[in-house]
Amino acid sequence: MNKQQQQAIFEVGGMACAFCATTIEEGLGPLKGIDSVKVLMNTSEVVIRYDPSVFNKNDLKHQLGALGYYAFDENERKDSGSTVLHDSRKRTMAAASITAPFTILAFLVSSGVLNLGPYFKIAELVASGVVLFYFGLPIHIGAFNALKRGILNEHVLYGAAGFAAYAVGLVSLFYPSAPDFLSVAALLTTFHLSAGWYGAKVRNDTTKSLRKIIDLQPPMSRILRDGKESLVPVEEVNVGDLVLVKGGEKIPVDGTVESGESEVSEAILTGEANPVVKKKGDSVLAGSTNGDGLLTIQVTKASTETFLMRVAGNVKEIQERKPLLLTVFDKVIDKYVRVVLGLAIATAIGWVIFDIMTHSSNWLQAAYGPLSVLVIGYPCALGLSAPSIKLRSLTVAADNGILVNDASSLFLIPKAKKIVLDKTGTLTEGKPQVTKIVSLVNEGDLLKYAASVEQGSSHPIARAIVQEAKRRGIDTLVAPDVKQFPGRGVSGHVDNHNVILGTREFVESQGISMTGVVDMIQQIDSPVLVAVDGKLYGILGISDSLRPEIESKIRDLKGEGFEPIMLTGDTQTAAQKVATILGIDFKAKMSPLDKANYIKELQSDGPVIAVGDGVNDAPALAQADAGIAVGSGIDITKETAPFVLLTDDIGLIPSIVQFGKKFSSAAKRNILLALGFNVIGIPIAMAGLLNPMIAMIIMIFDVSAIFLSGFVLHFPKVPKRTEPSNSIHKEAVAS
Repeated sequence: MNKQQQQAIFEVGGMACAFCATTIEEGLGPLKGIDSVKVLMNTSEVVIRYDPSVFNKNDLKHQLGALGYYAFDENERKDSGSTVLHDSRKRTMAAASITAPFTILAFLVSSGVLNLGPYFKIAELVASGVVLFYFGLPIHIGAFNALKRGILNEHVLYGAAGFAAYAVGLVSLFYPSAPDFLSVAALLTTFHLSAGWYGAKVRNDTTKSLRKIIDLQPPMSRILRDGKESLVPVEEVNVGDLVLVKGGEKIPVDGTVESGESEVSEAILTGEANPVVKKKGDSVLAGSTNGDGLLTIQVTKASTETFLMRVAGNVKEIQERKPLLLTVFDKVIDKYVRVVLGLAIATAIGWVIFDIMTHSSNWLQAAYGPLSVLVIGYPCALGLSAPSIKLRSLTVAADNGILVNDASSLFLIPKAKKIVLDKTGTLTEGKPQVTKIVSLVNEGDLLKYAASVEQGSSHPIARAIVQEAKRRGIDTLVAPDVKQFPGRGVSGHVDNHNVILGTREFVESQGISMTGVVDMIQQIDSPVLVAVDGKLYGILGISDSLRPEIESKIRDLKGEGFEPIMLTGDTQTAAQKVATILGIDFKAKMSPLDKANYIKELQSDGPVIAVGDGVNDAPALAQADAGIAVGSGIDITKETAPFVLLTDDIGLIPSIVQFGKKFSSAAKRNILLALGFNVIGIPIAMAGLLNPMIAMIIMIFDVSAIFLSGFVLHFPKVPKRTEPSNSIHKEAVAS
């Protein structure tokens, strides 16, 4: 970026579709002093590079407001989504409450069922005027400013139809025989406001995931300056500062340990199941959780450049990309508006020429014809064709234990054959457990002494030992002088007995003999040795167990022709054990961004499905063509992923794929249905065979037909395959 230029990022409210992005980019881009404008639809943001000698941020906010949109700077973002959503909902509901009764009464009057006298038209004039000019005012302002910049968008098309309907409706006040179209103007306005409300809701939900990732970074930091400890906002922490992190606290910044030693859990960021010992010189990440020790950390990254922020930025960048189908659809819609406006003008000119040549003096037809074209051509049904089937898909999927956050991924998932699976929390339980006990004395005493020493620790392994003792009904005793040796073990006195517990190296360093048990130790997964009064009492095997029936689920996926691949931040040894049992390929020691990049490479051969449950999986789930968060996943992952399984049953994936095929067919059917009414109705309207009120009724029927067509969508049940098939297995791996 040029040194003389500055960059401003605004959150924009009121954007409903790609029309709005075009309006903003074409509206601001040509202005002198603005170098570039980029609209990020998925996050409702606009990035503007500008010359500060020509514009300031307030000027840019004013320009966005002039186009008919809300603009929020960094200080106003917190409540921006709810503000826009509340205003959109309020306007829509108020407009609908006026429009609905007057539209019904107007139809009954025009059809001769009711006779409400001349005062009804006056009341209708006022009511329609309130809806059109008051509730629709922000839209008209945006349309006017778009026209001034030579931009034709859906706001312009709505404005043309709305004002034309109201103007022609005025004629009926002076010519009682003329049809009454005042309610058409109000109905169009309500439809348009409803689309804006829907867009505001979608965008407000989309940005929540990014905000929750950012919220993992603590807002305050305890820093040491001039020998004094003070609590300051994390934004005020500079590179080189010393930050103090106490036991159990989240680490607020990226940095290196200056002093102290502790175990740090980075599972939520890296996928590493077990805490990692951090000592002087080791790096730590913002958002990870400190164990029992006290750490002094020297800051190496500013708060906006931490690993956590890079993860959020990566998710955001991926979410900004749009599926090819939707991109093409937006371009078709843009051309569609121009065609409808052109046909309306052509219709008006054609009827004027016809009247002059035939001396028919049918001047009302010259007004009704183009108005009918605008009404029947208004892209309301076309704009709702996708949202309606999306809403239906949300309901059907939820009834079958699946939440759909991004229905557009249903277009791509049927083509996917590769499935990338996280290990910890997805294939495994994600909770270390005591899976084996080798006791050289009484098993109850072994667990009693081990659990008594560990009961005050928050370490996952300690919790696993204590939980196993409770499960067996073994009471723990008081251990008043427990000493922690991070990454190695603990020691303490229980009922006047000296208890040592930890790794083989640690226990051996305390003078405990390993004679006769070395081979046994090597055969146990993650062994924890327990010694009492200088004698080895036994060994506890601690591991993260595979989920129940996960082996059969993997066989089912292979049987359906999928190729499962495990990606994990865990160690090579831990990953190898799981991959061998399940018979799948794997990659270990993968960072969140490594996972996303690996999936990007796989996508060169076709769409990819990713399954995970933690923040470390968020970039991968966003990068994949279809990201699936399992039920144990935290909120951030669930909001990043297009799909969320309410259970941990990855066996539902084949059903989701089949559902995606049905969804794609239904979406295409809806679009064709919407276009069919327009393609057939516009020529009839141009020929003068369709008055605007009937056109409005047809449009309502079109919208209703689109909503009703979604009810044929149902969730498929894919038969389970629990028996392995060697031939199928080989074909799946080969693919």
